Amino acid sequence: MAVHSIDASLQAPDLSDAESMSPITASSPRRLLYVANEDFAFLLNRLPMARAAREAGFEVHVATRVNKGAKAIEAEGFILHRIPFRRGELSPFAALPTIFALRRVEKKIKPQIVHHAGLQCCVYGSIAAFGKNLLQVNAITGLGYIFTSTTWRTRLLKESMRWLLPWLLNRKRSLVLVQNPDDRSALDDLGIEQERMVLIPGSGVDTDALQPLPEPEGPITFGFAGRLLTDKGIRALVSAHSILREHGHDANLIIAGDLDPANPTSIALEEVEEWSRRPGITWLGHIEDIVSLWRSCHFAVLPSHREGLPVSLLEAAACGRPMIATDAPGCREVVIDEQTGLLVPIEDPTALAQAIMRLARSSELRARYGNAARQLVVSKLSAKIIGSSIVQLYDDLTLAYSGDVQPLSPVDKYLRRTGKIVVVTQHYAPFPSSTSGYMTDIAKTLAQKNRVVVISSSPDSASKLPPQPGEPEVIEIKSWWPEKSALVSRLLAAALFSIQVFVTVMKHARSEDVLLCVTTPFTLPYTVTLAARLRRAAAALIIYDLYPDSLVMAGFLRASSILTKWLRFANGVMFRWLDAIVIIGRDMGPKLLEYPKMTAAKINLIPNWATLPIRYRELDPENPYRRRCGGRFIVAMSGNSGFTHDPKSVFEAARILQNNPDIKFLLSGEGVGWNKLNEMQTASPLPNVTLTERVPESELESFLSAGDIWIVPYRKNNTGVSVPSRIYNLLAIGRPIIICSEPDAEAAILMREEDIGWVTPPEDPEAIAQVIAFAASAAGNTAEKGHRAAMVASRFTQKIALGAYRDVIDRLLDGQLSRARNSLKTAA
Repeated sequence: MAVHSIDASLQAPDLSDAESMSPITASSPRRLLYVANEDFAFLLNRLPMARAAREAGFEVHVATRVNKGAKAIEAEGFILHRIPFRRGELSPFAALPTIFALRRVEKKIKPQIVHHAGLQCCVYGSIAAFGKNLLQVNAITGLGYIFTSTTWRTRLLKESMRWLLPWLLNRKRSLVLVQNPDDRSALDDLGIEQERMVLIPGSGVDTDALQPLPEPEGPITFGFAGRLLTDKGIRALVSAHSILREHGHDANLIIAGDLDPANPTSIALEEVEEWSRRPGITWLGHIEDIVSLWRSCHFAVLPSHREGLPVSLLEAAACGRPMIATDAPGCREVVIDEQTGLLVPIEDPTALAQAIMRLARSSELRARYGNAARQLVVSKLSAKIIGSSIVQLYDDLTLAYSGDVQPLSPVDKYLRRTGKIVVVTQHYAPFPSSTSGYMTDIAKTLAQKNRVVVISSSPDSASKLPPQPGEPEVIEIKSWWPEKSALVSRLLAAALFSIQVFVTVMKHARSEDVLLCVTTPFTLPYTVTLAARLRRAAAALIIYDLYPDSLVMAGFLRASSILTKWLRFANGVMFRWLDAIVIIGRDMGPKLLEYPKMTAAKINLIPNWATLPIRYRELDPENPYRRRCGGRFIVAMSGNSGFTHDPKSVFEAARILQNNPDIKFLLSGEGVGWNKLNEMQTASPLPNVTLTERVPESELESFLSAGDIWIVPYRKNNTGVSVPSRIYNLLAIGRPIIICSEPDAEAAILMREEDIGWVTPPEDPEAIAQVIAFAASAAGNTAEKGHRAAMVASRFTQKIALGAYRDVIDRLLDGQLSRARNSLKTAA
């Protein structure tokens, strides 16, 4: 979650259009018009940013349908304009009165900026603005109903949006404001230009007014705040409460929110009244004092299908309440699983009830999640932070299209300069590894908007020609890398490479820059973070493997050894110095939060993604790899097999199953584990095992499609240490997976949550053999799990992940620019 700076294409004034704009004198008020379809929606969601604009000197106008909020709006000093709005409709007949009313308001007040809040307002407002030189901020505050409903009406509406929205929102003087990466990806699919979209997470909440609350006494009570809509998941929540009551748990549910007849998914009054008559359920209706709700509740629950960025969860978090929400767009930006709360699947009352009981049983967990939730809101999502970002957005947009084209002063030129991004990675294209592929994609994406310098040790990675605009510049460090089995030599090589990187970073980094590093080799982050500290640059770390935990897991270090303790101490210092940390699995978060002064606000969860097209591949008996194995049911394993993996147990499971003529094993890979497999097969050949060397990229899809199931074997104590990136391509082709690890590891959690595989204890050949035999039977439903796996893979796309990296880096670049601005002001 981060704030995008305005794209460079908007930074230079357009002189041809500037001539047609009325000049703004120094004495003219800067007029800002907010357009909202309901007064309560403005007060709930736009008030913090409107206050920030007022404090920044804007004359704030509000055009909305007025119900009961007129006095509250006018009490803020805002100028209210009453317009007709029929919310929930996009028909031409409903639109015309609103469009004409907006044109009259705009003609009267001549605003410099119009901020449309919500999809309906964006459509009507953009039409009303035709022929006018207005700067527009089109805020898409959520894509819930259109994107969650499957009725013929909404499908037709969504198709109409595909041609209407690009025509309206890709206009020259406009920006599209989104609140989460999923909405940005969805709008990109609808044809909205990427360079026009800006991500600012929500509207913020007042963290001064909303303070941490003590837990209430009495039975466990959880609260829901929001409109009573089907796609808010309220029925699933009531069902979860019933499950708890049926099992004898004395848990109470408080529902705060009204019906919304204008919304097609609104719950009927009779149904809500029936809920309120059940033991343990209280329906408050709409409440003005949200603090009174969270004072009465131990935690908040929002099982919504899709959100922009839910204010109700932000308010609960500001009050220090842990949260439970669905793993849905908007919700997962606030509820970081196992850090600020718990995530559950959409419309799964059983999983929801289990999550509620987990929080109900642990006051320690509630306190930890609640503290982290408060930290997240204060450091990233407060009204002050979001308001400042919004005002900066208005200022930048005004500057970009201002009619005043006076030359910039040297100080102004400096403040508009954006720092570069320095990406540090051992592996980079053309090196053939998953880390190389991911880091190359990240660097190329970041280079589309910023200057990117990559520091790598991969052979032939250096730029051969001067870098072209939009391409990274690659600096190759000549380094020595012995075989992976030569541990002492490899450790020395890692240390030497890290020192080389330190010198290179000190040479190329500047205070306005952002450094992005990865945990390969494990010595690299320490020297990069130190160099960033010395250069006063911002630093972010991608944790693919957590050290020293990986070394303990591999058996190289004891958990209580002096070196392990020293590395943990070094981690504590490094984590404090880092400005952002990216984790690729939910299980890593709790591990990091064990370090002193580590906060959830610094942690960003960005899973890896599938590199193959996502669709279920049917099993093909003519597949060359499948034919090589024979057998009816193929168990496959591939990828890097390092010291933290356990291919030996897979081989022993094959030995147990060697008399089953239907089950065959297709094993591939690289690393020390792969060498061990070859030695074992040579010493004691198994007829049901076929070994094949690592396949080229061109044959990867065929190879992965050969197996009925795939297996990823880890050694013990993998939780929070490593996430297998290979699983995303396996899901993309539609294959279930056996994960050998503890049940709370990221991959294991995913298998269980989505029912797309199996989890066995690590280093247990007997258990592996039993699961394989079951998967090969009709009861295993392997094909059904495979189809589900392909559906799950659609959540792990390159577009979503790279957009999230863009957000993190943009936030750090903005922070560096803000520090530079403050330093210059102080010096002046």
